[in-house]
Amino acid sequence: MGIFISSILGNLAVAQAADNLPTVTVAGSETTITATDRAHSVALMLNRARVAVALNHYASPPGDNAVELYLEILDLDAENATAIDGLVDMYIPAVYQIDGAVASGRYKDAERMISLLDRARPGSVLVSALRKKLLSKVSPSAR
Repeated sequence: MGIFISSILGNLAVAQAADNLPTVTVAGSETTITATDRAHSVALMLNRARVAVALNHYASPPGDNAVELYLEILDLDAENATAIDGLVDMYIPAVYQIDGAVASGRYKDAERMISLLDRARPGSVLVSALRKKLLSKVSPSAR
């Protein structure tokens, strides 16, 4: 519990430190996103990703899993070391989760998770192997 609170306080400190940063206006939009808003969003997503990992939600359920959250963070902050490390740390557990989805016949979910993991680690041999395994299950002619 103490680590979780320390994490939240650390993320709040990042958000507060960002108060002095300039604002960014999104092109073609009337919405202005301040650096504070972005830092706050990243902090919240990092906490959600940590919870997802603790719940073994590596690549599933859709919309509330560690891979998606870390990828969203990297969309906002491409150099976020915590998100990069998080993707590395949960990569193998996500592979096992996807393999379990294929083995249990949850093919659409498996394909969605494979696509996510492919975004996280393009060209991965393990992702290619999972995709081949999935294809062999859904199309018997691929065997």
